[in-house]
Amino acid sequence: MKKLTMIVAVVIIGFIMTSCGNKEKDLMNKANELYAQAETELNAIDNWDGFVTFFQNFKQKSDDFKAGYSNLKLSQETQDFLSNKKEAFDKMESQKAGELFAPILVKGEQFAKTFTDFSLLYFSSYLMNNHVESVEENVIEEKIRNILGVASDASDEELQKAMEKKENWKNTTLGITSDASDEEKNKALEDWIRTNFGIDSYKSEEDGKKAIEHLDSIYGNEISVLKSFDRSSDELKDVLPKDLKERFEKYNNTMAEITEIFTLAGFITLEKED
Repeated sequence: MKKLTMIVAVVIIGFIMTSCGNKEKDLMNKANELYAQAETELNAIDNWDGFVTFFQNFKQKSDDFKAGYSNLKLSQETQDFLSNKKEAFDKMESQKAGELFAPILVKGEQFAKTFTDFSLLYFSSYLMNNHVESVEENVIEEKIRNILGVASDASDEELQKAMEKKENWKNTTLGITSDASDEEKNKALEDWIRTNFGIDSYKSEEDGKKAIEHLDSIYGNEISVLKSFDRSSDELKDVLPKDLKERFEKYNNTMAEITEIFTLAGFITLEKED
């Protein structure tokens, strides 16, 4: 009787092990199908909007897939298989995200540089004032110092060196020599503004609106994408390669600084409603 009981137990255990093994084999096959299909879809994407849609859809599929085996006790072999599959696909997804996001970010960086250069060319006169007449001017001065890399408690000598460096950069940027007359300097600045902003002057809110319209025709689509990305989920942000995430944060910080300078100075804010 005991012998018969042992035989039955062995058969039952064998059946259970076979059943579990079949379930795990079936799970691995489904994982292969899931990631193979995802890879095919990922390779076919050629724009950022398409990637965002894919990312959101695949995240849901992946979550549903995980939920299907969350209560199963898997072997280490199966766990490693699933983990390796996910890790390999995550790398592919990150690479694709980087390829599609990089050119958008480049345009955003060009946009930010245009306004940073303008701030140094146009607003840096605040640093030359011995008397600050308002809180707004004080804040602008502080932010221009930040752009120049000059600490708020910098000595007069350090500030002077920074200003000399800025002046050399200004002359190079405007294509003038250090001995240029005020008239030549003003004309060079007007030409630079016309080239980069599409307007003849930048002295009013109306000028600001015209400049934004001009820049919107050049950078509008990319800036819209970058704003949308800034509001997106952490999961989507984390899919970017590390270097692009750092560059995006730097771009965002620069735009925040420049926007505040323009707002405080009485120009139209650079932030537009989508």
